[in-house]
Amino acid sequence: MKIIKIVLITFSIIFSLVYALDLEYFVKGIRVVYMNGQSTVFIDDLNYFDFETIKSTSKKSPWVESKNKVISFTKDFEDYNIEMGTAAYLVIHKDTIIAEKY
Repeated sequence: MKIIKIVLITFSIIFSLVYALDLEYFVKGIRVVYMNGQSTVFIDDLNYFDFETIKSTSKKSPWVESKNKVISFTKDFEDYNIEMGTAAYLVIHKDTIIAEKY
């Protein structure tokens, strides 16, 4: 009976802290990730959260692209990105795009 009291008090304290500190979004994030069989955020988690699309301005300021832009990457780098589930990457050095892959 004492263990049940301790467990109930612990859950009450945790619930009160989550409510008082407005951490519902944090709890939802944990629930969405782990209930979908993931161990970290995933590319389709956008479907589970509120979001707002921000319109771009008509005036653009494009990035400078290197004349010697990297078009191929090492096998180790490619394998690592496949393992991590990377969808795209952009490499910027001193305000210049030096490599990209989508």
